[in-house]
Amino acid sequence: MREVFIPRRQAFSALAFQAAKDRGEIPPETDVKFLLDLLYGYSVFRLITGQIDDDQIADRIAATIAKIARSGVPDPVPTQKGGRIKRHNAAAGDMRRQPETVQG
Repeated sequence: MREVFIPRRQAFSALAFQAAKDRGEIPPETDVKFLLDLLYGYSVFRLITGQIDDDQIADRIAATIAKIARSGVPDPVPTQKGGRIKRHNAAAGDMRRQPETVQG
């Protein structure tokens, strides 16, 4: 499931966010991977904690993610320790985030 289903769903969602960027509905610098992390992280949390009985949650999370997307989530996001977030092996489909120390 983790190797096939989830990456396919994330790719589909990423296309929707990219289309929104192309139409000018969300800022061009929006960090789509971050939005996907919010969307799928929240969804998985609800699933593993058994909170799947709310019929309105899908609309609520979609509206919240859309609002965040329209406000613009720049990429990369600085960390509190002065580092930056760097994608690890993004070309291979690995969407985990790894801290990167910024020198300067």
